[in-house]
Amino acid sequence: MDLYFNPRSAILLAVFIQAVVTAFLVLQRGIKHNRQSDNFLSALLFFLGLSLTDFIIGFLGFYDKFPWLTFFPFENLYAITVFLYLFCVALLQNDEPNTRTVQKHLAIPVIYFVSCLIVFLLPTATKQQVLSRFYFPFFIYIESLLYYIISAYYFVHIVRVVQKHSQIANEHDAQISTSVLNWFRYFIVGFMVYITIDFVLSASSVLFDFNFEQQYWKYIVRAMLTSFLSIAGYNFDEKVSLPNMEFDKLELVFEKKETLLSEKELQNLKQKIILFFETEKPFLEPELDLNQLSKQLELTNNVVSYAINKGFEKNFNDFVNSHRVNAVIEKLKNPANAHFTLIAIAFDCGFNSKTTFNRVFKRLVQKSPKEFLKEVKKIS
Repeated sequence: MDLYFNPRSAILLAVFIQAVVTAFLVLQRGIKHNRQSDNFLSALLFFLGLSLTDFIIGFLGFYDKFPWLTFFPFENLYAITVFLYLFCVALLQNDEPNTRTVQKHLAIPVIYFVSCLIVFLLPTATKQQVLSRFYFPFFIYIESLLYYIISAYYFVHIVRVVQKHSQIANEHDAQISTSVLNWFRYFIVGFMVYITIDFVLSASSVLFDFNFEQQYWKYIVRAMLTSFLSIAGYNFDEKVSLPNMEFDKLELVFEKKETLLSEKELQNLKQKIILFFETEKPFLEPELDLNQLSKQLELTNNVVSYAINKGFEKNFNDFVNSHRVNAVIEKLKNPANAHFTLIAIAFDCGFNSKTTFNRVFKRLVQKSPKEFLKEVKKIS
């Protein structure tokens, strides 16, 4: 039997190529900027594209011409939601998943891949028996049900991370872009819509016994999601995080926070940070985040985060904003700055939002900027 090309396989093939190319470009970006979130996004896009392969080669006639290809693990849906979760954690929290945590999350996808590979390596005749006697009458339904259960489990935790991120951003006046957080919400909503439609179509195929061709629309929906996420992921080139925030422990986090520094090392690093802030004044940079500060100090994010938390008993934003507020106070007390407006001084000291400045100043000084300025003028 000859291979044949048709519009159905052409559509899926075009999306597959788009996903693989985008995954490669995002991976390059992640390596260039040392951005773990991009690495996870790249893996997510790659596995989404790979999930279309079964139907692409099926409509091209590969399985008919090469039956030994049956059961090759092109598709690994379990990896998709895992990488979506890891992308979420790496993007929205600076405490990025380490190798051990990633390995634990990927346990089920790896077990699934190995199981399929073992069956794939069996003789063709034996595989046909497995298909007819075990897989299609029984295991395919367990496989699909497990996928939706795991997806729901991870989505619950993704929603928790996003909600906690938004809550902490409000409580600690994190200077992050609202559009970035909204972008991620649309990203997740798009994925949830796909999972819902995919579940309905899968349930329909079971109830009405759809054949291979009749399940095509499910893969079209998956292709649409893949194309959307490829475009959205590639266009997103900004690392957003709430550095050094204390997130509630998630059930999916498998390791405990260890002591990173001895007491002596902590005190030495504390003095180094104090000196650095006094001499270099990094807080004057409005976009300063934990990544930038860590690079300037030539230390890892975790070490700097730990030092600020334990050494100064403040989170990153409060630590930086306290220096900005002190800088504002010094300028307000200097008569030479009397002709500057409050907001001009605030911006000059590292704030980039009037609302954030007023809220932070009042929280740390217990007075509004205007009230403090009136008192300064009375004294002078």
